Amino acid sequence: MTKVIVAILLVAGIGLFAVFSAGRSGNSSTVSAPQTTISANPSAATKTYTNKKFGFSISYPDTLTAKEYPDTQNGAGFYPAGKENDPASLVANITVNPKIPSMAAVPFDQYVKTAATQEIQGYQKLNSIQSVKTASGITGYETTWIVAPPPVLGTSSAVRAPSVSLPITYFPLVSDPTQTVQVSLSDTNFLHDYNAMLTTFSTK
Repeated sequence: MTKVIVAILLVAGIGLFAVFSAGRSGNSSTVSAPQTTISANPSAATKTYTNKKFGFSISYPDTLTAKEYPDTQNGAGFYPAGKENDPASLVANITVNPKIPSMAAVPFDQYVKTAATQEIQGYQKLNSIQSVKTASGITGYETTWIVAPPPVLGTSSAVRAPSVSLPITYFPLVSDPTQTVQVSLSDTNFLHDYNAMLTTFSTK
């Protein structure tokens, strides 16, 4: 009888261990699962924005809408369809910007390594840079930057840690070497789409 009881307890113990192990495995799988985003499939870049004033174009997912800047006509913002009048919904934008006069003669691949520190307040230094080759053969540079924390009343900015900017990609403007084309990401949920868009940039 004692042997039977021991055998029953042993079987029960193995069963509980199996259930416990399966539960732990399930939890582990859930925690390590990749987070999903709301970005569209990068392969869905089927619309094209063309800037006639400066002679460049870029394709973007058909889930987005391009809204050209009417006053300057130097580029456009990209928004989720139906939200193009909501500035807070901006996904990315593309603009033509003049080079810094004192750096106009600097080779493009060197210019992009310091450009944002001169163009944008609080951008302290280059954090990362990688080249981008477009389908049309143009080489651009995707950059991120170390950004100083904004000052807060009664708080020393030295205590607060700097942050890293979202990507800014620079392309040369063939028709006017004194200017650059910049493609900036505003919403990290669309990072894959942003990178897909970069490869479609083209100039006349």
